[in-house]
Amino acid sequence: MFSAGRTFRNLHIGFLEVLIVVESGRSLPELTEAAVAVYRCALAAGRLDKESVNATRIDGVAAEDVEPAIQTLIRLSLLSPDPDTGALLPLSPGRATGIAVNAFEARLADEEVHLARERASAAALRQALAVLSTEYFRLRADDDGPIQLLESGHAVRRLLEEHSNACRQEVATCQPGGPRPVAELFDAQHRDLELVRRGVRFRTLYQHSARFDGPTIDYAATLLADGGQIRTSTTLPPRMIIIDDVAFVSRDSGLPGAVVVREPSLVAFLRSVFDTAWEDSFPFQTGAKPSAVAIDAAQEKLLSLLAEGLKVAAIAKRLGVSERTCQSYLKVLFRRLGVVDRFQAGAVAQHLGLIDLSHRHGTSPRE
Repeated sequence: MFSAGRTFRNLHIGFLEVLIVVESGRSLPELTEAAVAVYRCALAAGRLDKESVNATRIDGVAAEDVEPAIQTLIRLSLLSPDPDTGALLPLSPGRATGIAVNAFEARLADEEVHLARERASAAALRQALAVLSTEYFRLRADDDGPIQLLESGHAVRRLLEEHSNACRQEVATCQPGGPRPVAELFDAQHRDLELVRRGVRFRTLYQHSARFDGPTIDYAATLLADGGQIRTSTTLPPRMIIIDDVAFVSRDSGLPGAVVVREPSLVAFLRSVFDTAWEDSFPFQTGAKPSAVAIDAAQEKLLSLLAEGLKVAAIAKRLGVSERTCQSYLKVLFRRLGVVDRFQAGAVAQHLGLIDLSHRHGTSPRE
C-alpha cells in the first residue's frame, strides 16, 4: 500500500520540516475524510506501520490517498513518529488543538497586531504627505499663477499624476469625441481605480458612441463595480478634467497640452458646466444590454414606424400630427439615442433591444 521505509524515513527526517510548516504556514491543513479514517485505523491498532496498514483495510480510502492523509495528520500533531521504531503513534486531538490550532490562532493575533501597526503607520504617512502636498501645490500655484499653459502632453500627464495622487474629494472628467484609444484607457484604469478605492468621488462623461466600444465597456464595468460613475450624452462640453480645485482644459484646435485653471471662480464655472452636462446625460450600463436607454411609449412607436421604412410624411399622418411636429419628435428621439439620422437610429435601437428588425426584411421607404 505504501513503502514503510521510504514513507516513515521521509516522515521522520522531515518531521521538523512539517512542524516548521505548522509554525509558519498561513493556513491549517484540512482534516479530510481520508485523514480521519487513517487516524481511526491508527487508534484501533495503537500504531501505524506497514504491517498494520496492510493487515487492516481502511474503508473508503484509496491507496494513493493514504500518504497525503498521513502527512496531514502529522502536520496537525495527530500522529507522531516513534524515534525508536519509526512507527506512527496516534496522539490526543486535545494535544493537537493545543499545538496546531492554538499556535495558529496566536500567530494570527500577532499578525493582526502587526497589520494594525502598519495601517496606523500608513495613515500617519498619508496625513503627513497630504500636508506637504497642500504646501507644494500652494507654492506651485503662486509660481504658475491662476492660469497656466502647458504645451506638451508629457507636462500635462506629469501634473495630472501629481494632482491625482493628492486628490481628496472629487475627479470629474469630460471625454468628448467618441471612444478613447485603448492604450489611454489602459493607463487610466489603474489611476482611476486607485482614486475610487481611496474614497474619491469619480465621475466621467462620454458621448453615446462610446457605449458600443468594447475596451470602453470593459473599462466602465471595472470602474462601476468599484463605485465609479460613468454617463454618456449626445453632445458634451470641451475636454476637461477637474481634480478638486484645479481644472485641466484641452487647448483649442487640437493643439497638444492643456490650460491649467486654478482661479476659484473659473474652476467653479467649469464645474457648473460639467454638472449641467451630467444632469442631462444617461448612466452607462454594462451587461447583456450594456447601453440601455429609457424611451417612452410615443418614442417606441416612432421607432417602430421608422423600422417599417416610413418617411416623415407617412409617420406624421399615422400619428395624426403635422410634419413639423413629427420632425421635432424625431429630433428628440435621435438625441435620446445619440444618433443623427434614421439609419443610425435603427441600428442603435436594435443593438439596445428596443426594436427587433429580424422579421422586417425587404422593407423600403414608403410614402
